[in-house]
Amino acid sequence: MPRAGRRASPTGLYHVTSRGIRPLRLFADATEYELFRHGLALTHARDGWRIYAYCLMGTHFHLVAGADPDVMARAMGRRGWYAHELNLSRGRCGPVFDGRYAARPLATEAHACATAVYLAVNPVRAGLRSHPDEWPFASHLAHAGLEPRLPWLEPVDSLGLFVDVGAYRAAVDAAVDRIRPERGSGLLV
Repeated sequence: MPRAGRRASPTGLYHVTSRGIRPLRLFADATEYELFRHGLALTHARDGWRIYAYCLMGTHFHLVAGADPDVMARAMGRRGWYAHELNLSRGRCGPVFDGRYAARPLATEAHACATAVYLAVNPVRAGLRSHPDEWPFASHLAHAGLEPRLPWLEPVDSLGLFVDVGAYRAAVDAAVDRIRPERGSGLLV
């Protein structure tokens, strides 16, 4: 039986995620993170999909992306480019990604904004950093005004509810404050 088609999002926005096969790390060093970001830039240029937020973790990645389902499928099909480059650089062969990517529809702009905040605090939840300002492999630094925005990354105020950088930072800081009681300092020892 063929698998079910992806559900269309009424906003055209999706929470996209994909994981590396275990025990493979998708990103072992800064060079691999940069290689993947280069791939995002290429898919933006070739396919015209919009990337509103991203967070690259060691074993997986998250995106808030906007595109119609055909463009999304084409863009995510380009994960094969990263897999090829990763295998070449590591002297390995075989699959890199664990199955099909997930693309969850974001029904409202509020849902998209909440997902962007979720992506920003992901390294804190994972115990990798105490604040998203310390994680260099995510859109948070650009959205928070701490580094220049990459040309392919949509500005933070394009997600309607964030009127400016201050509103975005306040939402992220509130999310971090909610995590801290769960984890103490937020760092795993």
